[in-house]
Amino acid sequence: MIASRVLRALVFVAVVIHVLGQPGKKDPRKKIPPRKKDVKKITCSVCSHLSRNLFDTLSKQARKKGMSEESVIDHVEKSTTAWREQGEWITHLHLEKSWKGYLVVKDMKRMGECGEACRTIEYAAQQLMGEHDADVGEALYTGSFGSTKSDFEKWLCDDLTRACANGKDFKVDDDFVAYPKFEGKDPKEQNIERVLGEMADQGLRGNMFTREEAMEKYMAEMGEDPEDFQMPNMEL
Repeated sequence: MIASRVLRALVFVAVVIHVLGQPGKKDPRKKIPPRKKDVKKITCSVCSHLSRNLFDTLSKQARKKGMSEESVIDHVEKSTTAWREQGEWITHLHLEKSWKGYLVVKDMKRMGECGEACRTIEYAAQQLMGEHDADVGEALYTGSFGSTKSDFEKWLCDDLTRACANGKDFKVDDDFVAYPKFEGKDPKEQNIERVLGEMADQGLRGNMFTREEAMEKYMAEMGEDPEDFQMPNMEL
């Protein structure tokens, strides 16, 4: 069992190294630009999705499992970046024009490629969160917002960020162009993108990088210890 997991980890690391070694391969931080003129139309709906995701993952029940206030705040801070694990909820959403002419945020119930719609949702989430991540993390940790999911959504979207102050439903502009079709994404590809993003954050891209470092990231998620496996360095 352990051997098969190690083999999968080695394959994963090889793919990461291969991807990093390809000239011009996309960096998850180099994003398709968001459609900023649509942001105000979706801010309230995006806040609703964000609040539900944060409550489900960082409520008192989750905190009982040993999360510190610092780790809760860190999770909140990372929850508005689509390539991060904490922000993967964004990749499940898409933007569509309803039959009544409104721009709606639709939950596709699966992970998708982060194209223009995803980037627009991500940008909206980042704008509404702003500098509030510490306040939101503290509220989730202490439960000061109330006790239910609807209590938290009201506190976050109506009181703190005012994301829903101007209403929820907005019609698209006359010159509206439909967003590209939602495309599903293999979770394994998202894992690779997340590792690439973390490595870029740490300044590892283009530098000497050990396979042990990539393997450690992957094996840690699997609950395994890669210490017994020695592998040579490789220039990326």
